[in-house]
Amino acid sequence: MKKEKIKSGAVFSIKVDEHPPLLAHIISHEKEAMNSVVCAFTLVRCPTNFEATKLRVNDIVAVHFLTLDSFKLPNWEYVCELKCEYLDSHIYGLDLPGKRRAGFVGTSIVGGRIVENFLKACLGLFP
Repeated sequence: MKKEKIKSGAVFSIKVDEHPPLLAHIISHEKEAMNSVVCAFTLVRCPTNFEATKLRVNDIVAVHFLTLDSFKLPNWEYVCELKCEYLDSHIYGLDLPGKRRAGFVGTSIVGGRIVENFLKACLGLFP
């Protein structure tokens, strides 16, 4: 995925099995947190009609701080832009405004392959 596409509101797909890819949503790019990207991951499959794409807070299965290198993986592709309505909300225990105030102390940052394995586990494809 091109670096200019990595911004709040970008939706990308992650291919984890033979079915249509899963969707994820970039919440924010946090340069102060080791230049990581906060993403919300879902089990929503990528539709053929991107205009019909809608992601809600209830669709989220995890929120992670990711390395920028994650977006270089070949099975991660940009899909479209969507308004990020939950940018400063508390989702899945992530208090993003609080993390910012604390200087991101104690924040864990993961790589894309870890996220892929997590999503596969959610689908029952990984032990």
